[in-house]
Amino acid sequence: MTCHLETDADPAMDLPPSVKPWRESVHGKSAVGCFHCHGGDPTLEDDEEAMSGRRGFVGVPPAEFFPGLCGRCHAGALREVRAGAHPGMTENPAVGTNCTECHGYHEIRRR
Repeated sequence: MTCHLETDADPAMDLPPSVKPWRESVHGKSAVGCFHCHGGDPTLEDDEEAMSGRRGFVGVPPAEFFPGLCGRCHAGALREVRAGAHPGMTENPAVGTNCTECHGYHEIRRR
């Protein structure tokens, strides 16, 4: 499975609107794939199994996954959030902003 990466090779397949902004983002240019945030197993050929909960697929991560999800790769930013040193951020999305509000979802950008 290659997620959405090969779909533009086949004009009959529609690219999800999230793919183009992701490709042009910091993550897309740094080989951070769909599975890094959405889970699943990109090594499997069977799409249904690759995108199953058994393989860790979460689909659209809920707000409460942030910033822990981003913190898996961005440990320094997570430490700043926990120390109250990352402006406006909190680990509780009900009382503050989360990573995606400033950095985006698929169009991840540096701030």
